[in-house]
Amino acid sequence: MNPEIFSNLGPKYKTPRPIQSAILSNLERDQPRIAMVEAPVGIGKSAVAVAYGDILTPSDVETIDQSVILAATISLQEQYRDDFEGMRLVKGRGNFPCTLNGLTAADGWCQSHPKERCDSPYYAQREVAQASRRVVANYALYLNEMAYTKGFLGRDETRPLLLVCDEAHQLLNQLTEFETVRLSTKAADKLGLVVLGEGWATIGDAIAWCNENRQVIRERMSDAVTRGDPLARDWIAMDRNVRAWRSLGDDYLPLETGQEIKAAPLWPTRTARTLFNSAEHFLLMSATLYGGHLLGQLLGLENSEYEYYASPSPFDPRRWPVHVRPVASLSYRASDDEWNRMAQEIHRYMHEYRNTRGVIHVTAARQLNRLLHSTEGCESCRMRLIRPKGSDTRRGKTRAELLREFRSAGPDTWLAHYCLDPSTRILYADGSWRLLRDAKEGDELIGFDETPPDEGKWRKLRRTTITSIGPEDVDTYRIQTDQGVTHASANHAWLMAYPRKGWQKTQDLKPGHKIRFLGQWDYDSAPYLGGLLDGEGFLRQAELSGGGVGFGQNPGLVLDAYRFHLEAQGIHYTEHTGHASVQVIMVSRLPDRLKLLGIAPSLRLRQRYSDLWEGKRAASPYYATVLEVTSVGNRRLIGLETSTSTLFADGMFSHNSVGEGESFDDDSARIQLIAKIPFPDLSSPLMRLRKEEPGIGKTYYAALTAGRVAQTAGRIMRHSKDFGETIILDGAFRNLYRYNKSLFPGWFHDILD
Repeated sequence: MNPEIFSNLGPKYKTPRPIQSAILSNLERDQPRIAMVEAPVGIGKSAVAVAYGDILTPSDVETIDQSVILAATISLQEQYRDDFEGMRLVKGRGNFPCTLNGLTAADGWCQSHPKERCDSPYYAQREVAQASRRVVANYALYLNEMAYTKGFLGRDETRPLLLVCDEAHQLLNQLTEFETVRLSTKAADKLGLVVLGEGWATIGDAIAWCNENRQVIRERMSDAVTRGDPLARDWIAMDRNVRAWRSLGDDYLPLETGQEIKAAPLWPTRTARTLFNSAEHFLLMSATLYGGHLLGQLLGLENSEYEYYASPSPFDPRRWPVHVRPVASLSYRASDDEWNRMAQEIHRYMHEYRNTRGVIHVTAARQLNRLLHSTEGCESCRMRLIRPKGSDTRRGKTRAELLREFRSAGPDTWLAHYCLDPSTRILYADGSWRLLRDAKEGDELIGFDETPPDEGKWRKLRRTTITSIGPEDVDTYRIQTDQGVTHASANHAWLMAYPRKGWQKTQDLKPGHKIRFLGQWDYDSAPYLGGLLDGEGFLRQAELSGGGVGFGQNPGLVLDAYRFHLEAQGIHYTEHTGHASVQVIMVSRLPDRLKLLGIAPSLRLRQRYSDLWEGKRAASPYYATVLEVTSVGNRRLIGLETSTSTLFADGMFSHNSVGEGESFDDDSARIQLIAKIPFPDLSSPLMRLRKEEPGIGKTYYAALTAGRVAQTAGRIMRHSKDFGETIILDGAFRNLYRYNKSLFPGWFHDILD
């Protein structure tokens, strides 16, 4: 490989590391049409991907041979854009206005008049990207343009020279999500479409409904786009759903039925084949690729169609060994004696590692009491243990709070927890704050305008949809504010109130800066208030502010109780005397009215929850004042992209989000115990159907489990000077590894003793 290629990547890159040179030399020698590269964190896979595109580009050809990078999250896309010279970030239509109907380009004029186009900056972006050698985009954008336009960037006459799929272990999920079709009575009702009965009992019912309504949906979609109707995007989505249902293949299986029906193929081979026809060469990269050959099978590839390359870890395996010391196999068939033996062994490790910080991994909350009773019976160990739902002093804490407590606790503290996923909370459209780990594509959140609609105008709150979500390993910062602690990537942006209004990146935050803050609340936590509002509550509408939540009552015990509960919850209110001497209490501030109907389960008023915020001013009198910002190294975060490019994360006004992942690097932990192997959850209909598939279903299930074990081992080692050890206590690992050794990444074998 010519080392000068690396110096052309950007100012951060001079010469390749030895491991990068080895990978690129193999790729340059073979130049396979489809290459799978399984390489751990720390080798610089993104630089390998961009350099490989330059290697494939003939130096004597004047035409533009384009490399396209697909990344699941906006922060990873921005990292590519910022790190590599000439890299163009392509965003979806929803980020740009349509100049003909006043909506966005996603629901613009060309959606119903395909031969016409306006002067939207979306097209200017596309023309710049067409002339660029390096482009980065998200999976959803690329797949949608393949399916609904003339090809990526609107051209079908040329294909990218190289298509890179970053975090390719998620590729199966990305393709499955794209092929999944849905219909809901809620969406139909919103558009005034009639659904008889309780929804759809079978796929045939859904197809029949689509055939019956397809013409009227098509006509109303075209009319809504032409008139600039705010429901145009809903009509476009319904039209696409109807077309998808009417062209379903025989391999589709029902996943849900009733008021929402959902169907998907067992394996997304049709879209995979379309994807692998969309470019000249392909590079699939990840730390875990299931040994390559299984992923190839799942994507419908023959062994002769791809080459698989496994890279060793750059870290000394002696610094992060994995020890297998089975105590018991904790399946549903495990006896009380086996659970007790495991509990005693966990307690023994806590005694042995008395001056060490450690983590105990299980897979469900209900396992904690059975596994920690021995530890909690020991006075000295009990005081060193942090766990969900332990003693009364810890009851009710969120996972994020427990992680923060653990990281700030003493050097002999241990954490027991049952979630290996991110714990940032995001605000959903129904007023509930939910963990980022539970989010999925298609979920509806409360967002807001990325930029004010006009100079001097307020941003407004908008319903926003998660368009992509996935994990990534990035440089991470710990942000301490007077409202709590959040972790985010260096490039993650927050909406500021001081020292200047507008967006500011995490790496530029300083003590004293103020981030706009909405607040947080626990959903349905005040049932008494819900009962009062069901009886005497009402909503008052206002064009811009959103009005408020009102409560009318004659003076007395009930009115006093309502005031008491509002004040106990920290909700601001005003009061005046209304008709017939009735006292009227109004909760009008945006954060307070959203919180009130979030904590109070009022069945009657909740039906109109969106009336309080949708299209209203994004005004809040509260701020999160930055106290300290510190770099905590490379961590696994979860990023998500929304249709508005905004959301609320941990109470703050946030750009497309990267939430805190659980990484136990440096002194945060030096030992971790895996008490229960993290098998995938079979409550998912598709996961259950895939596992039961007689061909490769069980192998796929084992591969997911192997990947999770490897990822857990990697959480304790994040850079060359780090160290720690992982102890696997669950006897189920022996058979998992014995019969599925090839499914584990190559670097995992090196650290397994």
